[in-house]
Amino acid sequence: VKILDCYVEFAKDWQRDYNMNEIGIDGRVTNKDVQEISQRLATEFNAEFTKVLEKKGYPVVDTVGPDVLLLRPALVNVEITAPDLMTPGMSTEFVRSAGSMTLYMELYDSATSEIIGRVVDPEQDLGMGPEMANRVTNQAAADRIISRWASLLADHLADVDETTKKKKW
Repeated sequence: VKILDCYVEFAKDWQRDYNMNEIGIDGRVTNKDVQEISQRLATEFNAEFTKVLEKKGYPVVDTVGPDVLLLRPALVNVEITAPDLMTPGMSTEFVRSAGSMTLYMELYDSATSEIIGRVVDPEQDLGMGPEMANRVTNQAAADRIISRWASLLADHLADVDETTKKKKW
């Protein structure tokens, strides 16, 4: 499997809507914050996907070629309930959900560039009740969702492998 860099796009007007609910300017999300969060989420996506796929027996490689599945992932409609912007102060936020995002991913045969499939799967963090929100808890929630997506892909790849083996007999 080769994973291209993950594209990240927040939900339409998420930044504006979030900032409208903030009192003062300290807790507002800036364009720079959006960019940094997007970069962290994209990096985390690739790291988590790689970890899960390799654990399930699908090596992640840097080159294309025969028998290499190419993934073009995108996280769209990203909404973070309480982004931790590391602003000074002693405020603590509690949330029921860290947020939501949708995976849009295209799968290609890397040798021929032929598209094999597309995945669209919206997911929301389903917290256990009011939980403290910070960078660590937000990342853990994102990791749970991303790990689930990677596990589903690995399970489907295993089904394809098994079907292919049966056809050879």
